[in-house]
Amino acid sequence: MSATGSWLTQAGIVSALRNASSVTSLLAMQADASSSVVDEVQEGIVFPYIVVGEGTEQEQNYFGQGGHVVTVELYIYTQDGSPTSASSGAAGYKQGLAIADAVCAVLQDGSSLSVDGHDVVMVNQNEDWSKERLDDGITRCVIPKLEITLEDSE
Repeated sequence: MSATGSWLTQAGIVSALRNASSVTSLLAMQADASSSVVDEVQEGIVFPYIVVGEGTEQEQNYFGQGGHVVTVELYIYTQDGSPTSASSGAAGYKQGLAIADAVCAVLQDGSSLSVDGHDVVMVNQNEDWSKERLDDGITRCVIPKLEITLEDSE
């Protein structure tokens, strides 16, 4: 039986996104855009930001070698402070969708994501993305889902 890959995958995703200028440039409203990619929400965080959710994991063995399939949801929070678009339309989703596209491009690249103790075999983007408008009327959340296939390193 192989070691779990869920937490290590979450840490690998945070690291990969913090090091990807194509992602951090879209989050550069803060002095340190890398602090906009977190694994838990922190008080006072500035919009836009990304929270890497805890993954669900299924053990999967490949020809006698241990492996895992980790499904991860990323939560991309943005705010549209415009009073005209806060209550109608999808104005706030445009920024979140652009960030989600950049995130998926980085993680599907294959060379950006590193998971300690594991080889990343494949990263698949699930087509069932969610979009939510929070109760405040101006905060939007885009939730892309990724399936990451890992093999245990020998």
